[in-house]
Amino acid sequence: MTGDAPDHGLAPRTHSALIWSAAGLLAIVVLVLAFLIGTKLPAPVRVPAAASPSATARIAPVPTPTVVAVGPASIGSHRWDALRGGECVDPFTSPFAENFTVVDCAAAHAAQLLRRGTFPAPVAPAATATTATPSPSPSADEYPGLAALQAQIALLCGAPDVIDLAAASAYSDIQFQASYAATAAEWNGGQRDYFCFVNRSSAQPITGSLAGASG
Repeated sequence: MTGDAPDHGLAPRTHSALIWSAAGLLAIVVLVLAFLIGTKLPAPVRVPAAASPSATARIAPVPTPTVVAVGPASIGSHRWDALRGGECVDPFTSPFAENFTVVDCAAAHAAQLLRRGTFPAPVAPAATATTATPSPSPSADEYPGLAALQAQIALLCGAPDVIDLAAASAYSDIQFQASYAATAAEWNGGQRDYFCFVNRSSAQPITGSLAGASG
């Protein structure tokens, strides 16, 4: 599919605490002065000692956040859209297969899904000498066309962090294959992801993972 910076966390936290302490002290001084000069402050709101059940505030339960699964899918058979990136698969007939069998990457396998990603939003063409302003940005809902997606795939699947070049150098016939929305109907149906597979043109197996830093 760093270096350690100086820790400045204590300074802002301490500074914030001092500000709040000073504000609290100032509020007390103002209240004392107001009392001494006879200023009438608003009466405090009275809270009943025992509120009736109907008047008791109800706290809505906090919904449980949806956890998005990350990392390779488990070993076994999965639909194409259940793969998440990093899975080694065997057999491998086409990146457009409906189902894939995920296997242990330590064992010999036919291919690996290096990355699953979502196509970036379309970018408006830049202004030219014949146009005063750039053209409006294309809608993300519009199917960009097969040629446009293929051009993006070459860049997205060919990014340096997609494949481990050191591991891939053990093979002289590594090739990329990708799947994506091949028709406007698939795009309009919500298929906006791309899948970058790697296998060998000789159909010989791969042993070990070839996923790069993004996998």
